Parts: sequence; C-alpha cells; structure tokens
Amino acid sequence: EPMLSSAWHRVEVLPHRGLLTKEERDEYEDEDEVEYVTLEFGSHLTEEELNQYGELQLLATPHPIARVGHKHFQGVHESLIGNDILFKHQPEATPAYVPFAKSSHRITFQPVSIVHDPTKAAGAAGEDVAGYFDGADDAAGAGPDGQPIKRKPGRPRGSKNK
Repeated sequence: EPMLSSAWHRVEVLPHRGLLTKEERDEYEDEDEVEYVTLEFGSHLTEEELNQYGELQLLATPHPIARVGHKHFQGVHESLIGNDILFKHQPEATPAYVPFAKSSHRITFQPVSIVHDPTKAAGAAGEDVAGYFDGADDAAGAGPDGQPIKRKPGRPRGSKNK
C-alpha cells in the first residue's frame, strides 16, 4: 500500500496555533522545539555593527546568505563535534555568566560582493535572476578559519625543485 493515500491532503501553509480550534490544537505537539545555531562572522563584522542593525536576513539553504546593514555574507553549515555553550550575563548573580543553552551547529560566514549580471537579468528562459554572488567559492586559498593564507613568493627554502 502506498504511504500517501487519498486520506492525505496537501497543506501549503500551516495556520498559527492561536487560530486553531481546541480539537485541532490537540492534534499537534504541545511543545515548541528551539534549536540554537552559532553564527560565526570572524573579524569581518564587529559587535557594534551587529547590534546597530539588529537584524539578520538569513536563507535556510545549504549556503545561507546573511545581510547585516549593507554587508553581505555567504555561510557554510558545520556540525560540531562537541557543543558550544551559550552564556547569559547576570551581573547580580554569582557567577555573572550562567549557561542558558547549547548549540551543536554553526554557520561560518565569509563576506561576498554582489555583482550585477546583465545577461541573467535579461531573463534567460523567463527567469527572474538579478545577479550572482562573486567570491563565494574562494575557499581554496583559505585556512581552516576562513582567512586567506599568506605565502612568501618563490619556492620554499630547502626545495630541490629548480
């Protein structure tokens, strides 16, 4: 017997719980599940910039895009071996920082520049694509922290290759 039969129907959007009747609410789980994700911007974004704009526009894709102010970043998902422990500052308490959550997932962001591509904007096959991200695949010359690796010109010392 197929898994989806005529008893199933497609739902495009789930209504907010507050709009459901009591019987409909009983069909769903009572608890919301919260998962924290650590967003790593490295030295490309200061805390002041993040607090000033107070908003991240993030797409849930394999390579998410974040916009903070006028800066654009492309991210890479990483599953952590351990957990990041998130702390909350409570100046009246001892200790002043107490753990409130943990995260086992991180998204590491690198800055990208948006370049207008007139050939794609013209609408190849009716697509509405305004541009593309330049610099998203520049990870080849980057170290494990995403920063560019600085190398001296020439061959390495002691190399027999001439």
